[in-house]
Amino acid sequence: MAVLKIVPKLYQEKISEKLKEEISLVTTGEAKYYNRLYKFFQYTDIQCTADINYETRKMYMDSLEKQTTAKSTDFEPDEESGRAVVRDGQHYVVGGLISNVTAKLTKNNQNMAFVTLEDLYGTVEIIVFPTIYQNVKPYLIEDQGIYVKGRASVSEESGKLIAEYIVPIEQIPKEVWIQTENIEEFTEKQQKLYGIIRKHPGKDEIVIFSKKEKAIKRLPSYENISAKNDVFSELKSLFGEKNVKVREKSIEKSEKKR
Repeated sequence: MAVLKIVPKLYQEKISEKLKEEISLVTTGEAKYYNRLYKFFQYTDIQCTADINYETRKMYMDSLEKQTTAKSTDFEPDEESGRAVVRDGQHYVVGGLISNVTAKLTKNNQNMAFVTLEDLYGTVEIIVFPTIYQNVKPYLIEDQGIYVKGRASVSEESGKLIAEYIVPIEQIPKEVWIQTENIEEFTEKQQKLYGIIRKHPGKDEIVIFSKKEKAIKRLPSYENISAKNDVFSELKSLFGEKNVKVREKSIEKSEKKR
């Protein structure tokens, strides 16, 4: 959930070591850091169990890196300079787990909330004003994984993010890319593909890429699929392990669809 890297190199190496050991949740001592990472994965389409391989979990770590433009510590004033990394009035995207929600009434008797969002580094306060509160209220529960796009409010003492758009992690739209050797291969397999789609309807788009012709075909929205692990196993069985990939769309594209 960082600006340039998900975690510093030192922690990347430690996380990689933990993941490769094929362990499940870790809960004590410094391992609390890793526990937050694993818990975050609970809000994706995979389970936090030992049978999830390193590559799969890395895919979701990469997703966090792609979507976020700031981390919690970027809102904290530096001890020496007294300045935060983020700039007052600028827009940022953060992601993490909700650890606390405090609902308030404004002077005009409207609902708003102060949300504590926890990422792998610490916490940052999210201010949810009445203008969007009712629309996002169902997402404001403890341990819900969310992305927040908003405007930074920075003072000498602290930094906060004024929310303009909030979306649950699992609702970020995706594209499922399928590569075939040529158009003929797609033609031969399309009925089986449609059978998989009918079994797993959803909101994620399917894009076919024909390698020989370098042609791209986007299936219509009524052929959208649910991009989950069981679906991938069927698609990879049909088209090959290396020919099925999922691409997560940006927060901005998700926002435009609402």
